[in-house]
Amino acid sequence: MRPLNLTLSAFGAYAGKTELDLRQLGERGLYLITGDTGAGKTTIFDAIAFALFGKPSGGKGGRDVSMLRSKYASPETPTEVELTFSNGGKTYKIKRNPTYERTKLRGTGTTEKKADAELLMPDGKIITGTKEVDEKIRDILGVDKDQFCQIAMIAQGEFRELLLADTETRRKIFQKIFNTNLYSLFQKEVKEDFFAIGRELKEAENSFKQYAAGVVLPEDTELPPENELSEFLAGLLKADRAQDDAWEKELAEIGKKLDTLTADAAKAAADEENRSELRKAKLFLAEAEKTVSESGIALEKEKACEPELVKLAEALKALEDERKAHDELMDTEKKAAAAKKTADDAAARLS
Repeated sequence: MRPLNLTLSAFGAYAGKTELDLRQLGERGLYLITGDTGAGKTTIFDAIAFALFGKPSGGKGGRDVSMLRSKYASPETPTEVELTFSNGGKTYKIKRNPTYERTKLRGTGTTEKKADAELLMPDGKIITGTKEVDEKIRDILGVDKDQFCQIAMIAQGEFRELLLADTETRRKIFQKIFNTNLYSLFQKEVKEDFFAIGRELKEAENSFKQYAAGVVLPEDTELPPENELSEFLAGLLKADRAQDDAWEKELAEIGKKLDTLTADAAKAAADEENRSELRKAKLFLAEAEKTVSESGIALEKEKACEPELVKLAEALKALEDERKAHDELMDTEKKAAAAKKTADDAAARLS
């Protein structure tokens, strides 16, 4: 921040309106204000600080805001400060007055003037109200009143306060002045990454130790120096992979043989099943042959009996014929007897 113009009215030691063109001091960035005691040097500091932050520059024991109105000012002269300053290549103008009592222009007694502030932005926009202006000034400058007074306006004896401030306080002040928050964030991220990588390294070391403990080497194997350990382990790994490949090939061959044996076993089982079925078929065939043989014997016997059966059938038929003839004869005989009786009865009636 660079002050360009300061106007004081009924402020502190300045009873009237006083304008200071600070552009005449040049642009070197460092100004020295000198003068006799009571000449108003501190009032200039108070005016700049009040214009920006609503409070004078003094620290503990400094003047209160209610004491800023000049006791030599006439009733009609307002107490206010107007400051034009540049920051970041842009120009701002702020005007501020404190709350103060002044003599009434008419009659007796005093009247109170309320505190107020007005900020003209580079784009012509005007911000009014003490609270709104205070917030905007903090946004523009990036520091509060105490920090500003420590770094921008160092009064008699107060330079020691910055030099004697603790490290954390100075760090915060300079961080805001030089806008190094980005670097702080970067430093924080680097620190977090550092610890994260450290944790990963520790985990990797523990993992390495765990795996190393499981490596079994021949008794006559001598470990190489640490700087050659990586190459040594690479050789072991290569040998292990070659052994793994050999075992995989052997396992593949065993697998093929196992497949062949499985197929042979399945075929043998099928052959055994076929042989069992064959044995069953042979038994069935033997039973069938026995049945056929027995049936053939019965058939032969039946054929041998066939002539006798024919003769028996013929005799039976002759017997049936004779029985039939006998029955017919008996019937004829009965009819003849009946006819004879009928004739006898008729002859008897005629005689």
